[in-house]
Amino acid sequence: MNVRGFLDHRPGDRHAPPAEALEPAAVRFWEDAAIEYQLSFTVTPDLIKAATRRFWLQFVGWGGLLRWVIVSIALIVLSILGRQTWSYGMAALVIVLIPSIWVGGYFTFLRRALHRYGRMESKLISYHFTEQGLGTRSDLGSAETPWRMLDKVQRYPDVWLLFFGRRDYAYLPATEMTEQLKGYILQQVGRHDVKGV
Repeated sequence: MNVRGFLDHRPGDRHAPPAEALEPAAVRFWEDAAIEYQLSFTVTPDLIKAATRRFWLQFVGWGGLLRWVIVSIALIVLSILGRQTWSYGMAALVIVLIPSIWVGGYFTFLRRALHRYGRMESKLISYHFTEQGLGTRSDLGSAETPWRMLDKVQRYPDVWLLFFGRRDYAYLPATEMTEQLKGYILQQVGRHDVKGV
C-alpha cells in the first residue's frame, strides 16, 4: 500500500497535518463532517503494480524521455561523423545509465509498496470523502487529510493517483469508483486549486 501521504507522516514533513490537528477543535472538524462518499476496495498485487507503474511513468515524465532521445540522436550523429571523442563516450555512458536508473527506481518503489502490502493482515482499504477532506483506514492505520494538502490528481483508466508531494501518493482503483465519486473528487480539486490531470 503506497499511502505515505496518509499513514506515514514524518516530523517536519510539509504535507503532514499541522500541529493544531491534534487539538480538540480540529478533531471535531472531522467528527462533524458529513461523509458524502465512501469507497472500500481490496488491495491486490496487480493494483499495486498498476499504481506504481503509473506513478513511475509520470515521475520520469516525457521530459526525461525526451532528453534521453536527444542524447541518443547525438550519439548516432557523432558515430556517423566518426567523432568518437570524450563527448561520444559521455553520451554512450548516459544512454546506458539513464534506463538503468529508471528500471532500478521502478523496482525500488514497487518493492516498497509490496512490502507494505505484505504487512497488511486485511487487504481492505476504506476511504471517505467530505467537504473538508478525505480520510483512509486500513489495518496499518488511519488518517484524515484536508483537500488543501493535495497537490495533484492524475487520472488513468485503471487507477487515480492522489499526490501529496512529488513522491508521496495514494491510489484509488478507477474501476471501483462511481462516476458520481469521480465527479465529486474533481469538484473538490477545482474548489481547492489542486492540479487535476
